[in-house]
Amino acid sequence: MPRLKLQGLQSYADAEILYQSFNDLDIANDALELDCCQIQFVDASCVLALLTVSRLWFRWTGQVTRLLGLQDNVHEHICRLNIFELTGETLMDHEPLGYEVPNHFAHVNDRRIVPQFIPSHAKSNRLVMEDVLDAVEESIGVWFNDARLLRDVSMMLSELGENIIHSNDYGYLLLQRYRSRGFPGGTRLVIAISDLGIGIRQSLARTNFIKGDMKDSDCIELALQHRVTGTGESRGIGLEEVRRLALQSAKYTELRIRSGTGALNIQQNQIQKEDLLTAIPGVQITLILEGDPRHNFGVWA
Repeated sequence: MPRLKLQGLQSYADAEILYQSFNDLDIANDALELDCCQIQFVDASCVLALLTVSRLWFRWTGQVTRLLGLQDNVHEHICRLNIFELTGETLMDHEPLGYEVPNHFAHVNDRRIVPQFIPSHAKSNRLVMEDVLDAVEESIGVWFNDARLLRDVSMMLSELGENIIHSNDYGYLLLQRYRSRGFPGGTRLVIAISDLGIGIRQSLARTNFIKGDMKDSDCIELALQHRVTGTGESRGIGLEEVRRLALQSAKYTELRIRSGTGALNIQQNQIQKEDLLTAIPGVQITLILEGDPRHNFGVWA
């Protein structure tokens, strides 16, 4: 039975190690086991990396991926995210907890539907996205006393959701808030979105934006330019506007867009390109916003 021993799930680099190790596996008609005994924390982007790997394994083999050896605190965190309920037949809990996980989400729990499965068909999808955005806005309204941040994050999520609608696949969205003295203002908000659709290169190729010698990171950079879309239509606010809103919305910002074998990382308006990464279908986006001292933070969620 194929097995990977995970060393960490705390950063983009850890996600890339997972993708590379996964790509090196021999395809087998059997379940995939992910040994998580050394994992002490799972970042939002790495949660979606786990979903991505499990979906790909199921696509290739028709077999499930199982998480083994989860430490209790990590296990409880994943259960609170409803990951196993959302992923259904692709990702399973090999050793389920023998007790109910305490709920720490207080009064936002009745609307808490993130992380959220987002279907691929645009007509039904928009109704789901409206529910997702409502839940996200309610959560942010509880966490932050900042109307501008709420408006900007809502606009960014609306645009990122549009990209899933046009991906020819379904996707997942995960919103997490972390508190640490190491963050400006003490709080980090992470929004991660992932799909396994056609990706940015193929999307832009439909409207003849792509040149043959362009790397995948070049395609991502092109997608950030004003009025460049894969549909030929002027829709939404565009990824460039997502970038602009992110830069004005928080004291510190990171935006990472990964597609194919390339990635574009934007940190405080500094752009770094990566290429020759492990080929992964679709688009994986992580947006990090770190709080400003003027924010009035609410309960942890």
